[in-house]
Amino acid sequence: MNNPTVRNQILKTFHYLIKGIVRLALRNGINFKEFSNLCKTAYVQVATDEYGFEGRPTNTSRVALMTGLNRREIKSIYEQTGSQTSNTLSSPPDRMGKILSGWYTDSAYLDKQQQPLDLAIKGEKPSFESLIKDYGGDIASVTVLREFRHSATIIDTEEGKLKANARYYIPNYRPETDKAPDLLNPDAIAHGSSMLVDHINTIFYNLYRENMTERERFEIRATNTAIDKSKTDEFYALIDKRGLEFLTEIDQWLDSNAVDDLSKPHERFGVGLYFIQGENTPTHKK
Repeated sequence: MNNPTVRNQILKTFHYLIKGIVRLALRNGINFKEFSNLCKTAYVQVATDEYGFEGRPTNTSRVALMTGLNRREIKSIYEQTGSQTSNTLSSPPDRMGKILSGWYTDSAYLDKQQQPLDLAIKGEKPSFESLIKDYGGDIASVTVLREFRHSATIIDTEEGKLKANARYYIPNYRPETDKAPDLLNPDAIAHGSSMLVDHINTIFYNLYRENMTERERFEIRATNTAIDKSKTDEFYALIDKRGLEFLTEIDQWLDSNAVDDLSKPHERFGVGLYFIQGENTPTHKK
């Protein structure tokens, strides 16, 4: 891209898009290393699958040129995923995960029932202080303790010790409760993500379709930044009623036009609606 101003605008847009994904990631305990690993894998997979010649996967050298990754990293991703087009992913362990794993698996920190011991904050092994030394690297024990307490990953016992309260660290701050936060139902994440992917695919098609004389796919919204907050319930009711009516009509049309014989030419069609409330980005209000 020859215009640095346009490139910076695009990068800024991607920044806001990624922030939304990072909100989901942190909410479910996905740290930067894991997210970075996913990004690398996605870059390699898209470059491999979509930029080859004559229907063949892109070779490693061209993937390296396109993605900025070196050949060794790309080959490592191919090996981890099993093939050049596999969707299987693996994530490197993080330090907080290593600490919890040590507490749950190291015999020095387990009782006779192979359950995590309640640990004194300081002192000789086994203690929380020694656990951090064994598995936390250079991370400060006071920092880990604060994070684990805020997320209810550990709780304080009446005896003044620390009790493991969750197998995985998820930074959901709940200082008002001893309930350990849980990973969100994977099916719920998959459902929401599939709608986001559909929307992104529609945007991508409208921007980069091969034949620009073909009609755009329907992709539009209605917003206003000056709505009286007292109208919230009224707007909810309007969307619940009219949105359901619209989707019911669309669903009936789809059912009546679906082929019975799947050997005939067919494709997935549909439309999605979603509720909008609150800010979008500082630069795109409408």
